[in-house]
Amino acid sequence: MKIIKSIFVCLLLLCGLNGCESGTEINENSGQQIYNDIKGTYVGNIVVDNIPQKTNITIGNDFSVSPLPLKPILSRIFTNEAELTEALESVKSITLTTPITEMSIIDGFVYLFMKDIEWEANITVNGKMHKILATMEPLTQWSMSTNALTMNIEVTDLICNNESYNVKENKIIYFVDSATKEETPKM
Repeated sequence: MKIIKSIFVCLLLLCGLNGCESGTEINENSGQQIYNDIKGTYVGNIVVDNIPQKTNITIGNDFSVSPLPLKPILSRIFTNEAELTEALESVKSITLTTPITEMSIIDGFVYLFMKDIEWEANITVNGKMHKILATMEPLTQWSMSTNALTMNIEVTDLICNNESYNVKENKIIYFVDSATKEETPKM
């Protein structure tokens, strides 16, 4: 996935060098202003089992998403419905936070790249402790014309009690389309 991301960034940069930009010159000051415009909390939906679940995406000094529904991850490990229910009840929901490492602007879209997220949890099911590790790669796109945010988080590695689960072919992807920015109250 890192290779695909690198190729994507290179293509975006080539596109920018070859005139695909909208004509607005981006410099350090205008880039900082665009980043300041993006900062805030966005509300969108992640669909799990065909049911939209509200989530908040916050862009500030870091990127965070809360709550992130855990059923897609835990259902790979706990295939028995009773065990899955017990696992979900023991964790409920999580907040993921990671630093923003790069910003690219292409054709009216701002792409924010973040460090991979390492999530770790100890979950007790049937009286037995399970250590779960998941690595996730987030990517966020913001539209300069609509102020809408799109988020994609792919689980790239999933391990429980030192046993690896296949997430390369049978992917777990969290997707939020058109999250809208919450208005900050005026003082």
